[in-house]
Amino acid sequence: MTKGKASTKGTSGPPAGVPSKFKFQIGGFDGGYRTVRYDGDELLFDATGMDMEIEPADRVRPDPEAWQRFARSCDRVDVWGWRKSYSDPMICDGTQWELKLCWDGRSVSSSGSNAYPGGSDEFGSDDYSPKFKAFLRALSRLTGGHKF
Repeated sequence: MTKGKASTKGTSGPPAGVPSKFKFQIGGFDGGYRTVRYDGDELLFDATGMDMEIEPADRVRPDPEAWQRFARSCDRVDVWGWRKSYSDPMICDGTQWELKLCWDGRSVSSSGSNAYPGGSDEFGSDDYSPKFKAFLRALSRLTGGHKF
């Protein structure tokens, strides 16, 4: 494993068409949190508002074609090469995110605080990078239009 890179250990489990583990969370001080996780059957999406009120969970069952589109999107944005951590120490509040994904023998565990893969400088950027935006769009399509 390369220092500073996310883990890419081999895994075994479900067929190649679906991940064996998937969780993504994003949010921050001023906007609440959005979480999606795969339970082996369905994607579970939930949100917590700024007032800490929890919205009811939504369940989505993507078809195999939707999973394959998401897999191709992950490859296009090189999710498997994302660093373990992205951080901009110049911003105290803002957006935190975390991705854990194991799929077809590959895995990534990556997180950030106000910085994103493909950012424009050493720390990333306080705006989502094009690579991160593409990942969020793919995730939105996979979850039936939920916004992240």
